[in-house]
Amino acid sequence: MLPDHADLIEQFEITIAAYLSPGTVETRTYYVRRLAQWASARNSHILSLELKDILTWLSKSIGPSPWTKRSAKSSASVFYKWARRHRYTEHNLADDFPTISAPKGIPNWADPGM
Repeated sequence: MLPDHADLIEQFEITIAAYLSPGTVETRTYYVRRLAQWASARNSHILSLELKDILTWLSKSIGPSPWTKRSAKSSASVFYKWARRHRYTEHNLADDFPTISAPKGIPNWADPGM
């Protein structure tokens, strides 16, 4: 039987709080909660999702910004690595995640004549 989402995410949050900054913990748990809510809305469980589900979530439920998508994907990746390490799942779904690139910034050099 799969653990309750709230209990699972609480354990995840407690674990990562031991080695991540409070802001990072907040970001990671924010996206994991969103993913769990998305799974629940589809009568599924976060630990039962497949790669195609994660990709659908990223493309349909996360904003268009590549930086936002990267943050959401990274949060899910940390969660699934944690879930595997703590034996909540047999397979680390994060191993199959694609790379999400964000555009490189272009320097805006000041006009030397100013």
